[in-house]
Amino acid sequence: MKNNKGGRPAGYTKEQLLEILLQYTKEHPDQTIRLFELEAATGIKRHVWTYNMKEEIDRINREIQKVETARTGISLPSAEQILTSCKGNEEKLAVQIQTLIEMVQDMSRYQDAAKTVKVMQKDYENKLDKLNCIIKEKDKKIEELFTQINRLAIDSENPNIRKEKGIKSNIIEFTPQNMNEFKSRAEKLLL
Repeated sequence: MKNNKGGRPAGYTKEQLLEILLQYTKEHPDQTIRLFELEAATGIKRHVWTYNMKEEIDRINREIQKVETARTGISLPSAEQILTSCKGNEEKLAVQIQTLIEMVQDMSRYQDAAKTVKVMQKDYENKLDKLNCIIKEKDKKIEELFTQINRLAIDSENPNIRKEKGIKSNIIEFTPQNMNEFKSRAEKLLL
């Protein structure tokens, strides 16, 4: 007994369609399979794909969706998926579109916050640069003062220069009193 369904004979076997589908996925890696794109690429009508390979196409798309979600952390449906899931239900379509609009608005807020953070970071970098300049100036001033102290210490050795500059005693003499005086002057400079 023949199992004759009638109608037109199939142009492609399921094995042939599966082979063509797998080739298409190799040529378009990590892309959701859309029936109109599949039809344009293969020349095989959408209804043939839907009738024979719907489950296989859905399985591949779910896998691609998982990979995309893992990569970006965001799972957005395609326009075709939204229209298919909301077919004939305008309220559901409105809710899905509103959800997408809210997601875009949230992304915009996050981008604005990221810009604000960058501006704040730039301000802090500018302040840090200014403070580093001030520190360099202070270090330079401290170095100049130490140079003056060293000159005074050397000048204090000569009695004529001591009298001329108003230096009371020879600083180079390492008496306990001179050492204490030198330490106190150095501490004042460091403050």
